[in-house]
Amino acid sequence: MSTPFERFLDNGEHVVELLKLHAEKNADKKTHHTHEILTKSCLVLLVACWEAFIEDTAEAAVAFLVSHTASPKDLPKELLRFISTELKNSKNDQAVWELAGEGWKNVVQTHYKAMLSKHLGPFNTPRAGNIDNLFHAVLAIEKLSSCWVWKGMSNQHAKDVLSEAITLRGSIAHRVQASQKVTSALANRYGIHLFNLAIKTSNKMRIYLYSVTGEYPWVEESYGSVK
Repeated sequence: MSTPFERFLDNGEHVVELLKLHAEKNADKKTHHTHEILTKSCLVLLVACWEAFIEDTAEAAVAFLVSHTASPKDLPKELLRFISTELKNSKNDQAVWELAGEGWKNVVQTHYKAMLSKHLGPFNTPRAGNIDNLFHAVLAIEKLSSCWVWKGMSNQHAKDVLSEAITLRGSIAHRVQASQKVTSALANRYGIHLFNLAIKTSNKMRIYLYSVTGEYPWVEESYGSVK
């Protein structure tokens, strides 16, 4: 079964194909309008790939945690507190019985789905803050985005570039007209940035899950100096 990062790469191939098509259109000297339609499409797809990667990573991490944990007592204590609070506040007075036997595993999965809807639902975006909130809520990991740093890229700048890409995607998706010119160079820059963010995120989750379960969920990813 493929890992979240591998699926991210597979999805990214569609963007690569669009960029290749853009280069061919340039060679054929087609209209500027056609060029920008392609580059805008690239940017929309890039952010969609990133959002899918974040959702896939969270889901895979929760599934791995549940399948490699013998008892709910072995789960991160803060995660247990989150779930306990949900059960106490539930209007279903039979909810506590769902914990019986292996039922706690389903409760953890249900909690994940609720938190995904809350933090990355239709009115939210895969920016640093929402991602941090999601992973904290479902895995009790503090500030996941703090790992987004590599040579020549500070943590704050990494978050800012991500935010820029998401904002630009929003202006294209909701108004068609972009807030700035979307060139192939810009799309490529954002693509490389999201690729690096995905590597850092995947490796951070790998180490975190090992610290909790004693087993690694997937291999370490790297590209150049980024790992």
